Amino acid sequence: MAKKVLNNVQIVVNGVDLSDHAHTCVLSDSAAQVDFTAFGGNGYQQFGQGLKTAQITVDFFDDQAASSVFATLQPLYQSGSAFPVTILEDSTVGASITNQRGSMVSRLYDFSPINGQVGGAASFQAQFHNAGSGIVWGTV
Repeated sequence: MAKKVLNNVQIVVNGVDLSDHAHTCVLSDSAAQVDFTAFGGNGYQQFGQGLKTAQITVDFFDDQAASSVFATLQPLYQSGSAFPVTILEDSTVGASITNQRGSMVSRLYDFSPINGQVGGAASFQAQFHNAGSGIVWGTV
């Protein structure tokens, strides 16, 4: 399997491409571990998948210009409405079996657009939480 360097990740939030303001992106999908251990299990615990949770975390450089980071995220946070977030690992090529596109209907529960230190870049982390069917992977 080829190793990759992330240089051209595409991050689209509610139809707005914010890739040029992002520097870190994590898609996580996890399930609760439910214990089904019963007598007669030969001394081993047995587990099954419980409820799942999905999240997309992006670190953005702040920009308060029209159609940029603040103008896109603040109204979504304020309204509490659901919206799509789509991540493409390499925007220089189309989605394919080796360049999957992850999409999720999301909600934004935390919004801290002013975050930083003296002399540092104004940046913040946005966590997009599942508001639908989790992360959907595909090539279209």
